[in-house]
Parts: sequence; structure tokens; C-alpha cells
Amino acid sequence: MRHSATVIRVDADTLQLSCAAHVCSTCSSLFCKPQQYTFSARNDRGIELQPSDRVEYEVSTSRALAAASALFGGPPLLFLAGFLGARRATPGLPPAAAVAAGIAVVLLCTAVYWYRRGRRQSQPDMPTVVRKLPASGSSTAS
Repeated sequence: MRHSATVIRVDADTLQLSCAAHVCSTCSSLFCKPQQYTFSARNDRGIELQPSDRVEYEVSTSRALAAASALFGGPPLLFLAGFLGARRATPGLPPAAAVAAGIAVVLLCTAVYWYRRGRRQSQPDMPTVVRKLPASGSSTAS
């Protein structure tokens, strides 16, 4: 998946990029304020970049699929494990308590994940800059 963004800061082979949220252009909500989304990306190709340059970046397909499966598959499986584990450990447990146990397992695992990750991105997690886009006022015809 390839997208475009604006370079905010350049630090060796790591860039700080900014782009508007993709959903904001199609949203008709009166209460929503479009905001810039800022994130880090890798510059593995050594492209010479300056702040305010427009770039095209990509997120690897395998990384996107892994994130989607963890996001949409992990919580239901953790909930099911907590729910069934509580029901099996305590046969007379009311269903509401088993549901609470399932939710507790999901929240506990999420807290442990964020604690261990330290909320820092490692290099393999980052999108990769593919190329520098031409300035909007310039022509590419020769």
C-alpha cells in the first residue's frame, strides 16, 4: 500500500512524516476537525530529503496483514479464552462474571503488550519511503 506524506524532520535514516487522515476527506460529520497525522518512517534508499518535501511511502503487505490479524483476531480469541477458562474453573459461575473475566483477560494482555513495547516503534515496524514526489508547481514533461 503506497501513500504520500510531507517530511517534517530528517534524522539520518529516520524521517518524521505528516499527512491528513485519509477518512477526513470523505467524512461529512460537522463535529470532526481534520487533523494532521504524524509518524516515523525509514529512508533505506538514502534519498536526499529536506523538511516540507513530499514523499511516497509504503507499508509492507506482510506487516499490514499481521497488524490486521492481531487487531481483529487477537481480542476475540483472548476473550474466548478468558470466558471459557473462567466457566471451566468455576462451574457455577454466573455468565456475567465469565464475561467480565473474558474482558479482564483482553485488558490485561493489552496492558502487558503496551508496557513491553514501550510505545516506541522499532525500525522494522516503520513504513519505508519509496521516492520523493515532484513539487506541485513543477512540470515533469521534457
